[in-house]
Amino acid sequence: MYPTKKEILKKEIKFKIGVIFLTKNLKKEWIKLKKQKQTEKEKIEGKKGLLAAYVTTLGMLYDKQVGITFDEKTKSHYNPKTKMINIQNLSIITTMHEFAHHILGSSEKKACIWSVWLFKRTFPRSYKKLKWNKHMLIKK
Repeated sequence: MYPTKKEILKKEIKFKIGVIFLTKNLKKEWIKLKKQKQTEKEKIEGKKGLLAAYVTTLGMLYDKQVGITFDEKTKSHYNPKTKMINIQNLSIITTMHEFAHHILGSSEKKACIWSVWLFKRTFPRSYKKLKWNKHMLIKK
């Protein structure tokens, strides 16, 4: 069952040491990449590389190895048997959410709380530009 916006935002959570720093670094590199003069294909590959490095480093911070694949034909999800995240669209918040399943289990409530609060703390301007659609944040 999916949580409500109220349940997700009820109480701010604390993150393991290094998570905020790592995520702010991802943000800085993501912005740099967007500004570079590259083909769209090169930017997509760059984003994939940034998300892969981010997930791998998060896995090390939590001492829980994880892999990541990018398949636009398959919905974003986490597979606990293979310890693999698949990302359909190159979304930072979706990547955070699927990683949260890796460390917190199948609970949608826990994964939503972890990913939304991490995004809200590290991407405050982007967060304000999103709107709620049930338990998800989407572009306006």
